[in-house]
Amino acid sequence: MRRTIALTWILTILFFSTSYAITGLGIGVRGGIIQNYNNPGLDAFSSSLSLDKMPFFGAHLKIGTLPLVDLELSAEYAWKKKEVSVFMGIASLKGDFTVSDFSLNATAKYHLLSIPVFRPYVGAGAGFHHLIYRLDIEGMLEPIIVPENESRLGLHAVAGIALKSAVLPFEVFAELRYTHIKTRQEEWDTSSTHYSSIMGGITMNF
Repeated sequence: MRRTIALTWILTILFFSTSYAITGLGIGVRGGIIQNYNNPGLDAFSSSLSLDKMPFFGAHLKIGTLPLVDLELSAEYAWKKKEVSVFMGIASLKGDFTVSDFSLNATAKYHLLSIPVFRPYVGAGAGFHHLIYRLDIEGMLEPIIVPENESRLGLHAVAGIALKSAVLPFEVFAELRYTHIKTRQEEWDTSSTHYSSIMGGITMNF
């Protein structure tokens, strides 16, 4: 799987770099909130575990290929810690359950208008997600089964608005994104994680 993802990235970069002239580069940072997080493996682990409003941050590289099309490569990290209670016989132990998601993503964005200041866009892409699940409980004597860590391929679609001024070297953007990760928890017999995100960021153009 990892070789497949790496090969896909290399072919994508080569395709864009050789088929089209690079019209501009930019680097930037981003951050936002994940909403409506639905991971069936976590539902089976704890029906009361809510991961709504999971924060994330990251960085990106923008590669301009055509006047209306940009290729964007990004790295992001999302995390959420929740307090949980685990019943051990007649006692109830409290601890922290943490979910984290480190992802490497590639997105093609098509700008609907060529107006310099106001540039709405739509796009789609793929990402490699490394999901980690961790349970920390003090005084726990017996092991508790939690979902296994996963490295999976995800697909996403985006829609947003970029604001850019001709007199400034940077642009800001606001974006909505829907992500579908092909998770598979064999022990829980569940599959497919999906969620929506609201993000914003800034890109320095060169």
